[in-house]
Amino acid sequence: MGDTTISISNHSKPAPKWFRKLKRAVSISSDSVVVLMLAAGFADNSFAILIVRVGISGAFNFVETLLADPDDEQK
Repeated sequence: MGDTTISISNHSKPAPKWFRKLKRAVSISSDSVVVLMLAAGFADNSFAILIVRVGISGAFNFVETLLADPDDEQK
């Protein structure tokens, strides 16, 4: 984690493994929360739920584009 860099030029490099795992965990968790909220009757707020879910996904994709770990490139 010490060699992780943040730069626009990292767009073609893989993100660090710890970030990819965090992104996947947050994605699975937020998908589960959305399904549970819709099942619990929050369908009238479904547009807001969708905006939050897409926003989380977009933010993580943006950060993933900027991050790179030189150690992960060799693997």
